[in-house]
Amino acid sequence: MNSEFSATSAETDPCILCAFNLGESADEAVKSAVLFGFHFHLPIMILCSYRLIQSKGSEEVQTVKKRYEKMAVEKWKHIDSAQSGIKPFFRTEIGFLSDRIESFVKSGKVRMLILGNNAATDIYEHKGLTLKEFIKKVDVPVLVIPE
Repeated sequence: MNSEFSATSAETDPCILCAFNLGESADEAVKSAVLFGFHFHLPIMILCSYRLIQSKGSEEVQTVKKRYEKMAVEKWKHIDSAQSGIKPFFRTEIGFLSDRIESFVKSGKVRMLILGNNAATDIYEHKGLTLKEFIKKVDVPVLVIPE
């Protein structure tokens, strides 16, 4: 987890998971997650996934990780929806988005998954599953937001 955001008891409660890859636009997905969180009285976990495959020269893995997490924090500040009264918590995770989603869903705490259509496309490319097959596999309601 990113050190700038501390763990809260909300992370152990049922939540709405809003997931995206670091490089994609997630504004609309996050706004939708905030609306659903408000409506269903559920906290929101914002999950930002990235991979450590790009580095600058001989840059150490920890340095790359910190650089990506700093980028994620900047993105989070841009899409934060504080005016709703919903206080999302934020996680950065290394790995494929589909794997990270499955991991969080397996914990039994995810009540709904919200992602943009770019993330849905990535799932197909990585898993070789159609979105319908992936939704059946994760077994929680999924909302795909057009970007």
